[in-house]
Amino acid sequence: MFPKQHFLIGLVFSALFVTAFPQIGILGFLLILASSVLIDVDHYLYYVHEEKNWSLKNAFKWFVIKHKEYLQLPKTERSKHRKLFFFLHGIEPLILLFILGYFFHTWFYYILIGFAFHLFLDIVQIKKYQDSLYKLSVIYDWFRFKRD
Repeated sequence: MFPKQHFLIGLVFSALFVTAFPQIGILGFLLILASSVLIDVDHYLYYVHEEKNWSLKNAFKWFVIKHKEYLQLPKTERSKHRKLFFFLHGIEPLILLFILGYFFHTWFYYILIGFAFHLFLDIVQIKKYQDSLYKLSVIYDWFRFKRD
């Protein structure tokens, strides 16, 4: 899913969330919305690392091309295709945000909610496009990525 879709769906989700829990206020709403999109900064950093290019526009184009190439593979082959490593996409960052929220400030809980919602949308998309679900753990992905 691309940033525009994450933003629009995140906007609806954040609005529903603040409606259900008005005590979080505008700051909570904004943190949930922003984090539901900005979690993808790890995609951009991956691009910068791979291509040695800081252009956000080029990064977006690169991922569009990679996504089209991926979709050309048969569904059964997509699960076997080498995965990209995104360090914010897994259960471990969620655990870290929970701990930070517990010890420091509730704002981290709002970021956790945004990240979790984003990951939920990613899981739905992964299930749509491939036969297996692999995206649950950053640590697992790290070892799998190193192996490939």
